[in-house]
Amino acid sequence: MSESDTMKMAQDRFRTLTWDDLQEWIDSRTLERGATYQRNGRVTEISRTPDGKVVARVQGSQRYATMVWYDDNLLRGDCDCPYPGICKHIIALILEYLERLKSLAPIPTAGPDDQRLLLLGATDGGRPDKPDSGDDADEFDEQDEDQDDAPTRSSHPSAAPATVWDYLAERPRERLLELLQGAAALSTAVRDMLQSQFQVGKMVTAARREIAALGSDIGRRGRGWGRQYEGVPDVEPVKTRLIALLQAGRAGELLKLGEELLGISDELIESYDEEGEFAAEIEDCLAVVFEGLAQSDLPPAHQLRRLFTFHGSSEYEITGMGENAFWETERSPKDRDVLVTALLDALNDPDEDLIPGSMRDGLVDRAIEALETAGRMQEIIPLCEREAERTRCYMRLVDRLIAANRWTEAEKWCRRGIQVGGDRPLWGAPTIEDRLRTIYENMDRKDLGAAIVAEEFFRKASADTFGEMIAEAESLGVRPAVEAWARHYLETGQRPRTAAGDTAETNAAGAKKSPGKLPLWPLPDPNLPQREESEPPPVPMVRTLLDIAIREKQPDEVLKWYDHPRWTAIRFPEIPHAQVAAVVGDRYPDRAIAIWKKLTEDALEGTGNSAYQAAGNALRPLRDLLIRQKREPEWREYLSSIRAQHRRKRNLMPILDRLESGSRPIVET
Repeated sequence: MSESDTMKMAQDRFRTLTWDDLQEWIDSRTLERGATYQRNGRVTEISRTPDGKVVARVQGSQRYATMVWYDDNLLRGDCDCPYPGICKHIIALILEYLERLKSLAPIPTAGPDDQRLLLLGATDGGRPDKPDSGDDADEFDEQDEDQDDAPTRSSHPSAAPATVWDYLAERPRERLLELLQGAAALSTAVRDMLQSQFQVGKMVTAARREIAALGSDIGRRGRGWGRQYEGVPDVEPVKTRLIALLQAGRAGELLKLGEELLGISDELIESYDEEGEFAAEIEDCLAVVFEGLAQSDLPPAHQLRRLFTFHGSSEYEITGMGENAFWETERSPKDRDVLVTALLDALNDPDEDLIPGSMRDGLVDRAIEALETAGRMQEIIPLCEREAERTRCYMRLVDRLIAANRWTEAEKWCRRGIQVGGDRPLWGAPTIEDRLRTIYENMDRKDLGAAIVAEEFFRKASADTFGEMIAEAESLGVRPAVEAWARHYLETGQRPRTAAGDTAETNAAGAKKSPGKLPLWPLPDPNLPQREESEPPPVPMVRTLLDIAIREKQPDEVLKWYDHPRWTAIRFPEIPHAQVAAVVGDRYPDRAIAIWKKLTEDALEGTGNSAYQAAGNALRPLRDLLIRQKREPEWREYLSSIRAQHRRKRNLMPILDRLESGSRPIVET
């Protein structure tokens, strides 16, 4: 296929693009911001590549190189801005390109050496900020070397030096002195590094003076939030001098200065930091100090104690980068083994109270990694057992036992962890109950695994835990009985009985229920230790029942629980109106239409782009439903009424225009 045919095919694909296509491709907020950029003329220098890509410059906080194209009928985009996904600059380029197609404006062809293509990695060389594997970021490219210097004597006088270091190695002493003098004149960091080689006392005094200046600034301004970004002190001079001392091998002086900086770091952060940027600068300085600690002559046990002290000296997490630098410092196998032994001694000492609690878990992971590297595998599980009882971190031990196929021991420690309430992970992370379920599945006791899943549902009823339980029951062929009891529990609060018969009993809320006969509960009792229970929710659990009905796309059940009076009787989280309307629309269109209109009108009680985007998100499915119901005149009338009522909201009008265009190609609107 010729280049002209390729470009024509790409044009044809863009010509069919609709607003609905873009709405499915990207969120409404990004779409609106991109449209605003395009209307404000931020897209310039549009070109097309021979293979049909469209490239341009888009003005944001900087001028970004941006590109869009079709790949096997899929719309793609790239931009060299920091945002990792499809950004507003990409949207702005698409819309501007469509305007050019609509107006038949000429669009030039981008050559293979176009700088924008180089920035975006659209050439064989890849992006400059992502060098190919094996490249050295510290080496100069040959084209950047100084070609004006006179040739020097070498065994290959015609060959250019391969690196900057080769170049310097070939310079005479006088030329090296000139280069150093020039570098020192241009860079404080270079000057300090050179000074640290022969004037350590002056360097330490200067660094101490810089740290003291940071502290005196706190005294003048006082502490507390609300003073950020006004005269924020410059930490860079401190960092420069610390680096110089590190390069000079003056670890002792470096550690003392690190203690002084840590002594005022919390006050500095409280006074100046709001979004973490100033704390990050302090952390950069401390990382230099930790490198010095690793290179110091202190015995390993003393290095660790200093490490623990540094970690516990701040309320903020500003030592993480430095701690990583300490552990990742290159050491000989012998020195690393001595350090690991010192760490194990500190962890195993029952009287050791210097290790901060927030640090201990990470240190155990470091010790395990080191033991693995040293081939001392037999020491890992005993270490995990001791730490499980000390820190209530059982998951690490259980995972090690599972990996070793020691299933009975793993089960014992899971139950121990549940009993003492250990391992409370973040929402969505694996739990100790999940591990117990895995153990039973591998012990060919899938019924016990399913029983654990069911227990999790009865403890924390939700649409998610309901779905997991039903899937397990389905795999065992016992879904009808499990589902019947689960729905009964959600409506009454009564948990299953293990014998068939009348189920009348007192529910979680204390009320007597007589639902009649229910099937025998088919799963075994997992006999789990009791965790501390939160107060049971009121019944019926309408939010969970509604969520389940929505997932199962059951319109009648959805409306049953959506209309339940408990929504007004107690405080619930946000009612999922949009999800309800989406499920009931085809069977009960008038209910769905009423919901979409209410969502639209509630959104338009506010002002601003977020309110207008929310209105657009409700109007779009309303439009689609009315068209499916062959009630398009009603849609046009409603949209006209919104325009008339909110005509002064200028930023709303483009959203309404796009809704009116619907599935028509953008170039035809």
